[in-house]
Amino acid sequence: MKRALALLSLALLAIAPPALAQDKKYDLGHKDKWQAGDVVTTTEDSTQTQKVSVTDGMGNPIQSQNEKVKSRVVRVTKCLEANAEGKVTKCHVYFKEWSWEQGGEADGCLKGGLYEVTGLGAERVWKRVGGGGEPSNQAQTWLDKNLGAQSGDEEAKEAALRPKAPIAVGETWKPDIEPLLQDPEMAAIPMDKSKATATGKLEAVEKVGANTVGRIRFDISIPISGFPGMPEGMEIKWTKAAVLKLSGTGTVGIEGRLVPDEGEFEFSLAGEADIQGMRMVLDIKAEETTEEALGGEIPAGISATPGGSEGKKK
Repeated sequence: MKRALALLSLALLAIAPPALAQDKKYDLGHKDKWQAGDVVTTTEDSTQTQKVSVTDGMGNPIQSQNEKVKSRVVRVTKCLEANAEGKVTKCHVYFKEWSWEQGGEADGCLKGGLYEVTGLGAERVWKRVGGGGEPSNQAQTWLDKNLGAQSGDEEAKEAALRPKAPIAVGETWKPDIEPLLQDPEMAAIPMDKSKATATGKLEAVEKVGANTVGRIRFDISIPISGFPGMPEGMEIKWTKAAVLKLSGTGTVGIEGRLVPDEGEFEFSLAGEADIQGMRMVLDIKAEETTEEALGGEIPAGISATPGGSEGKKK
């Protein structure tokens, strides 16, 4: 048995990506340099559960919510034009899969759709070229955030979490979480930023094919002082302190022209409070995985859709 375990360990070591020098410092501010013709396939899966219960002083239910939101996206991005810095200025995005399930209803309107994305930052806009169905309100919100003018904000949040100076394997840094907290959904939550903690760590550096990637982890914790939409001055007595936690692991590019990333993220917000004779219990959890891979196919012959939906600039 011991011999078998030893052989298994050797086999695993043989197939593991080679680790690089541990005392060298690495710059994690790598930016991909796209070229016309590059193709990347991105797969995203996310699940969120939200449980909220409100009872009176006798324990009688006043309000109860137990909702689950699940989504899956597989999109193929083909660069059509890039600027001198290697940023995509025009591309096609094909939705091999796109599904959104919430409250017993399913939305798959983007599946099979081909979209053209042009511009940078606040000038970035999407346009339906053909295929799929007309985007629903939920789909348009998703498109704005992931392909449109708001997608630049998402990139800025990700960049802020990375260290500002080169670091060695095993070293930690304090991520800048301010861009994350300025997100409208986050900004609506009353929180005590002065007691927030954030830590990032470079856990390993590996060679993956011709590229070099860093494997990182970050943990963020922020105490919550109230609930979204709560009237000002309403007294809250926390019986179980509410804390927003966000953690994740993944890879970031260090060397290579176009380096696929992967990541796993967890979000939680839980707490219990007495509010003017009522008791509120809050339990929200979310999980998300993202994986990029070089290559992918966009079907030929997708019929054009005259007057297709378009996103708007900021």
